[in-house]
Parts: sequence; structure tokens; C-alpha cells
Amino acid sequence: MSLSINILYGSQNGTARNVAENLEKDLLNDNIPTTLLQLDDYKDAKYLDNQLNVIIISTTGDGESPDNAIRFYSNLLSREDFICNSLKNKKYALLGLGDSYFTYFCRPAKVIDSILQSIGSIKVIETAFGDDAKNLDETIESWVKDVKLYIKKSLPLGNEVSSISTDGDNTMEGIEFTSSDGNITDSNDSNSENDTQVGSIIETEMNIDIIDDANSLEYKPIKLSFNKELLSHITQLNHVIKKPISYLSLMSANNLYRSVNYSRTQQIFPLIPKINPYQTSNSNSNNMNNTTIYSSSSNTIQYSENNPFAAKILSANCLANNEWKKTLQITLDITNLHWNYEPGYVFGIIAPNSDKLVLPLLKRLGLNPEDGFRATTTKENLCSGLPVMLNKCYTYYEAFKYFININACPKKSFLRMLAEYCTNKEDKKQLYFLCSSQGAPYYRHLKLQHPSLLDVLYTFTSCQPPFVAILENSTRLAPRYYSITSSPLQNPTTISFIFNVDRYKMPNTSDDNKIHYRYGICTGWLDELLEKPSIPDCFINYRSKSIYIPIFPKTVNSFVLPQNAIINKNIIMAGAGTGIAPFISFIEYKRQLLEEGTLEDYPSFKELTSINQNYINDNDNNNDGNNDDDKHNNNHSKISSWCIFYGCRSFLKDNLIKDFNMLWKQIIENKNLNCKKAVLDDLIITTSREGEGPRYIQDAMKLNENAEKLCNLLRDKNTYFYVCGKKALCKGIQESLEEILQHYGNMSPEESKKFLDDLSNEKRYLRDIWG
Repeated sequence: MSLSINILYGSQNGTARNVAENLEKDLLNDNIPTTLLQLDDYKDAKYLDNQLNVIIISTTGDGESPDNAIRFYSNLLSREDFICNSLKNKKYALLGLGDSYFTYFCRPAKVIDSILQSIGSIKVIETAFGDDAKNLDETIESWVKDVKLYIKKSLPLGNEVSSISTDGDNTMEGIEFTSSDGNITDSNDSNSENDTQVGSIIETEMNIDIIDDANSLEYKPIKLSFNKELLSHITQLNHVIKKPISYLSLMSANNLYRSVNYSRTQQIFPLIPKINPYQTSNSNSNNMNNTTIYSSSSNTIQYSENNPFAAKILSANCLANNEWKKTLQITLDITNLHWNYEPGYVFGIIAPNSDKLVLPLLKRLGLNPEDGFRATTTKENLCSGLPVMLNKCYTYYEAFKYFININACPKKSFLRMLAEYCTNKEDKKQLYFLCSSQGAPYYRHLKLQHPSLLDVLYTFTSCQPPFVAILENSTRLAPRYYSITSSPLQNPTTISFIFNVDRYKMPNTSDDNKIHYRYGICTGWLDELLEKPSIPDCFINYRSKSIYIPIFPKTVNSFVLPQNAIINKNIIMAGAGTGIAPFISFIEYKRQLLEEGTLEDYPSFKELTSINQNYINDNDNNNDGNNDDDKHNNNHSKISSWCIFYGCRSFLKDNLIKDFNMLWKQIIENKNLNCKKAVLDDLIITTSREGEGPRYIQDAMKLNENAEKLCNLLRDKNTYFYVCGKKALCKGIQESLEEILQHYGNMSPEESKKFLDDLSNEKRYLRDIWG
């Protein structure tokens, strides 16, 4: 019986998906039966005896599984019969991806590995854990090599495959540099026809001076830096990424009659899923969201990354604009989205690439932005990762504007492809080097330079890849996710969110010898859409304008309040900068409920009223000297405690909650709920660039007046601790909590770590971490 492969992946930002798709492409090209599925579609796979189940899963948030693996992960944890019976005595290989800077590094992969072992699955390849903080690419390459080598050894005798080499190196090849004439010899490729084709392309190459046209577009390509000393002494490169497989053909589609301005107006986004029987399309609509998908079980429209909702921008406010950052708040109209969101929910935005990068790149490649193409193939099973849809017409402008990720550092396989289209031997040699085992540290250095595709082509001037090769080896633009700051109690048909306009300095200078900055794909685009508002605390109304952005609800939201959070749950929140976003939603929800709620609307408050009355009756005799306000306040402080730690640089310049300070501290009386209480019991703000108090949140937590209270609250089973922010902040808070538990809770270091691990497993210590 021939070997067959299941590739099951869980991916949040695309890395695990890309690894899975590339592996599938290689195996299918060698006619090895392969099925590629998201982990949540695990029931669609066949689990045969002579089969290898390849699982690739990344880590998101605070050691959580990706959204498209949650169902599989949850059912595996509960030992679902289908999973246990399907994977028992079956072979598997597992790759986990994560970042060791995070507390729960590769936790989903480690848990899956442990459970598979316990149910009797057979591990045939040592599980690998790719670390984005150290050697992610090398780990992936080594693991893929082991997988392919195992598959090769498992094939029946006489089966020859091209991408699995006979020297035991499954993904790599050798490249030799001969010293006599400087020629480069590919040990696995002597296709002279390909060399001729490359030469013919280069003859028509446009002069690199066309990049000067980018001056008016405010985008200056950067010449990347490399240490060429080591490369000058190398005559043999080992373990070079193999040349990617070519599987597409392009047909001309020059009758589209779509100008660049037309494409901008229409805002053509990836709206149409590959297969959906409930899909209808209105081709005459000028609305960018002209594809409608209905649920099979109801008449509710299902919006997603492939079918986004056109949300109108209602207003914007520049919350901060200083030497450190610019922070904006946007409010969107979601009336027709029919989304019953809750505090803390997240939504995605699909942002296009900037014209400042797209148009110079098209000129560098010698492509007319308004010319059209249609991608076709006889190998549709290799196209799972294709950025555009097969047999659909696009202009080159639309492809680079809305679909192809041209901002991220190219993968090694992409650089390997570029090497095939270089006529200068030094360019080719440098690209080969970056794809080799010797060049791994230099590839990591390349990533630190944040190069776009245009930067790479600007550096390797003799490289002129055809568009089809770029399309075959590119990844799709990924959505960006943002936490909602508004409360559904205030207006369920609008949502607000805040963000910093990401700006980073390029490490190298361009030909004009000036330092240049790049902007985030999504935040830079939103800033431009709003015409770059810059005056702090200036509210701008956009209701009279028709500015829409494509959004979709995130299907899984775990960073939310528990049930009855307002009544009997202690809520501790910690966030810096825009990490305050979900907490604004939490607190505003509580404030509006306390102000306007009724027992009819919120029957759970009857429990609160009953507790209030019992408390007051029991303490009447002891509290004769207290006024009624004291009774109510003391009572509610014993029921639950809400506090927040917020960090910023300056109380005046970038404090994003300065307008809420007094609002959240004031006492609210609601006679309908028999309630009189402040929204927050404690509001602690730290400033890292001014003042004499603690500079950071983790410092404020360790102050005596806060630490003992935190320790007591953490040991209360009704306490929920939320952290939102960059990984350095979350790591600092984790360390501070461990110190507090050790000092005030009399725990050992091991006990404090286990205590927080237990809180995390109980979903009472939740962290939303990025960067």
C-alpha cells in the first residue's frame, strides 16, 4: 500500500499555513497523495494505517491555539472519541511555532504532542519547536527535511521523486562557485534553456533610474547592507533552498478597461471565496462589498476575511501626536453588519498596499499597471496558497495593491527564485548565500532591515523576475486585528477602536543620504484615508463623506469579561499605550450599566440587591455612626473590586484615558438597581518619562500598598486578571506577580509559577500579547 499524507495546520498570521502549503506543493509535485486541511476541518480527513499525519501549529495570544485550530484543540483536550480513534496507532509528525519570549512558548504543540503520545499515536519524527526569537527558519527547514526524508524512505522501491533528493537532503541542494571564471554551478540544475530565457528578459530590463520617479511618491527604496567578507572565501554552499516549483501560466487580459483610478475607486478586495453555494454577486454595484454570502441555516450574512463588510467611517479623533507617536481613534458604522459584539471583542481590517510602494515596484518590473492577466494551471492542487484566484482577471496594479504581500521580508524560497533571474554573478551568489546554511545569520540580519520587495530589487539590480514567478512564490496580504473600545450599551450599531500610526526608521540610507521612515500597512493607510489628522483632541466628523473600510468580525474572542463580572467578580486590568483598548470597552460597559441598567434588563442584579440588603441588615447595629452612602459603598466594595494599572510616557502628552479619569472615579447611584458605587475602585497611572513615581506598571504593582492587595485578590477564586500589551510588558508583569506571590503569599518560585499557570488554565489570567 502506497504512503499518503495528511497535512493539518493551525495558523493565525500565515506562517504555519505557508509551511504547510509549501510542503503540500512539493509532495503533490512528486505525485505523493496529500491532503491539506485546517486543523478545525480534521473530520474531513481520512485516517488510514499507511498514512502520515503531519501537524503544523502556531501559537497565538498567551499560549493559545490559532482560531482555525480551536475546535480541534478543545476536542483533543477533552479526548473526543473521533480524534482518539482516528489517531490511535497512526503515525504523526509535529511542528510547533512560537516565540520563546512569551511565557507559554509553543504550548499548543506541546500539549498536542503529549496527548497524542498518551492515546497511542506513533511519533516517527522528533517534534520541533520553531522559535521566532532565535532560529525559526532554520528549525522549519530542518524539520521539513526530516519529514521528506522519512517519506522518501517509506516509498515503495522504484518510486522516483524529483524534490526529494537521493543524498538524504530533502529540501536543499549544493551550489559550487568555481574560482577559475567565477561561474556558479547549480548541482541539481543544468537547464540551459532557463538561462536563455533569463537573458532574454534582462535584455529588455528597464533602467534602475526609473526608481527616481518615486520621489514624487515619497517612497525611497533602500539599498540593503551585507557583510560580504565571509562570502568572498566560500567556494561551496551547502544546504541551499531548492528552486521553487513553477506551476502557473498567465493569459493576457488586456480588455479589462480598468484604469488605476477606477481600481482605486472600486477598491477591489479579495471578496469571493472559492466555493460557496449561497453566494450572489451584483456586478453593477459601485459598493466595494458587492459580494453577499448567506448562512445555509439562516438569512444572516456571514462576513469574513474573504467576504468583508463595508464599514463607513463616522468620525476620528487624534488622541495624541508627539515626538513618540501619533494615536488615532476611529468610529465606524456597522448598522448592517448585525454583529452582537461584547466588550473586548476583536475585528479584522483588510488594508491594501500603499501606492507609494506599488507604483514604483510596477515600474521596476516593467509592468503596465493597467494591463490585465488571468492565472491558469493544470495543477490546481498546488494553488492553495496563491494570493489571487485562478481564472479571474486582474490588472497588475490590483494584484500588487490588494493581494500580494510586498512589504514583508521575502522568504528564503522567494530569494532562491530571484537568484534564477540575476545576470550579475555577484547578485546571484549573494542570493544563493542567503538561502544556504552558511548564510542563516545573514538572513536574520536581512530581516532586521525590514526590506520590502522593492528594496530587494533595488539592491540586486540585475534581477528581473517575471511576474508569474513573483505570483507563484508570494503570500497574500494578511488582515490586521484591533480591539473594540466602545460599549454595545452605548450604541450597538457603531464600534470605535484606537491605534498608533506605526512608523519605523529604516536602518540604511538611500541614495539621497537621508534617513527614511516606513509606515505600517494598515495604520498608515487609515491615516491617509483620514487625511492625516494631527491636532490632538480635535474631533473630526466624516458622516458627510463616503469613506468605507473592509472589516469582518473575529470569530473567536477569548479576551472577554466573565459572566456576572459586574456583580461578584474582581477584575484587575493592566495595559500600556493602546493596550488600554479592550479595557475602555470593559469599563464603559460597566459604567453605562450602572448608570442606566434596570432589574428587568439585567435580572442578575437581583442577586446583588439581595446581598446588599442582607449586608445592610446584618450591620445596621454596628454601623449606627455611618451614613447611608458609607453603607452602600462599603457593601459594594466587599462584593467585587475593579482596578486598572495603565502605563504611558507622559500624563499630558500620550495619556489615552485622561478624559475618563474623573468619569471612572465618580460615584454612580442607580435606584433601579439599588446600587451606589464608583466604576473603578483603583486607577493607577504610571509615566515612564516624567514624574518621580514608579515608571512602569510592574513597578507600581510591587509597591506595598498595591502588592498585598494584589496578592489577596489573586488568591480569590472570583478574581480575573487581564494584561494587554507588548511582550516586554507582559513578561515584566509576569515576573512582578511571581515576586508578589513569593513575598506576600509565602510561595516558593516554583509555587508562584505554578499558581499563575493554574490561573491561566482556568481562564482567570488572560493576556493579549503582541510584538
